[in-house]
Amino acid sequence: MTSLEDHGAECTPEELHHLGTVAADLATACLAQHLDADDRLPAEVRTRTGRLVQLILLLDELAAISGSFLPLQPSPTA
Repeated sequence: MTSLEDHGAECTPEELHHLGTVAADLATACLAQHLDADDRLPAEVRTRTGRLVQLILLLDELAAISGSFLPLQPSPTA
């Protein structure tokens, strides 16, 4: 999300729509957790955020194994 400002212009409308859905789901899940209302989240939001959390945990594990953060885009070659 932090690089969206830098790379948002490169995204297609479909990608931006998907990112908006992800951001809304994460914000909703975060608020629900703080309000102890997780059980009131729609099932599709719980499913999507659950998958995203699993992906983040996997990336965190891979980063720990490799000793560095895995870049989302390849570095430009010199």
